Amino acid sequence: MAHFSDLPSDINSTAALWVIKTAQDKLTAEEELQFQLWMNASEQHFDAYCHARQLWSLTESMPRESIPTSTSTRKLINSKAVTKRHYSWLSMAAAVIFSVLSVFFWYERTHEVADYQAKVGEVMHITLPDGSQVDLDSGAKLTIAFNDNFRQVNLLAGRAYFTAAPVSKVESRPFRVAAKEGFIQALGTEFLVDNNDEQVDVSVYQHSVKIYLLSGQEVTVNTGDSTHYQQQIWPVSTFEERHSTAWRQGQIIFHQRILADVVAEISRYRDKPVFLLGAQTDQRVSGVFQVKSIEGALSNLAASRNLAIYEMPFFTLIY
Repeated sequence: MAHFSDLPSDINSTAALWVIKTAQDKLTAEEELQFQLWMNASEQHFDAYCHARQLWSLTESMPRESIPTSTSTRKLINSKAVTKRHYSWLSMAAAVIFSVLSVFFWYERTHEVADYQAKVGEVMHITLPDGSQVDLDSGAKLTIAFNDNFRQVNLLAGRAYFTAAPVSKVESRPFRVAAKEGFIQALGTEFLVDNNDEQVDVSVYQHSVKIYLLSGQEVTVNTGDSTHYQQQIWPVSTFEERHSTAWRQGQIIFHQRILADVVAEISRYRDKPVFLLGAQTDQRVSGVFQVKSIEGALSNLAASRNLAIYEMPFFTLIY
């Protein structure tokens, strides 16, 4: 850690790394010197470390004073007075999120390697070996698992729009998508699958699909309808958001959508996820955002709702 950037995101990330090292490891003499130099370089460095340290203590189920810290570090912290409004409740609200994300990051490192993965903030258009077309949304991951019985693809994470090549005399294998504990088999051509953290959402734009779970439950979804599944398949309903595939052309379009949904959608296109705090989550929002200008979209959304944005090392809070 010989060189550090002064970009806000890099300062926060460096602060988080120093918190981990000072809380869990005994610093070498060289590391202790680097830490002291970094802390004394600017008040911004010191503030970032204190905020990250407070968040770390809350996730460790121990009082702040009991975090293992070197004598020189304690003297440095005690020598400065840092009292900022918001940070106490903000850190407490973010503590659970921080813990969940930490597990998520470790999981992602060991997760199955994808054949195709869209970069964050970009949409990938691919053609499968059978001629089927797939649009992978920001961060989505897909593997090809064709076999003698099915043209199967595994949607490991994220959202994808499928235009399946139809069954023919040349190609008799059905096309299906595996996601979590279920399969979506094409009975026509165009459908969307969103494999998110909580569930799998399925929307059909042309013809129909058949969903079946490993538990044995099955359901057919027709054009204009959608559903989702977890341990079971939920009732099919008509989807009203006619612009829900505008992301394929680099746009995010909302018409009277609740603020929480809008923030979650913007979060797809950022390196750091966005979490909404407060009691304004059910406000209705209409607008058109450009994927290539997602940071501006987030700033404009916050300003229009008189909300503040606070950058944490691994995620962003809006409140």
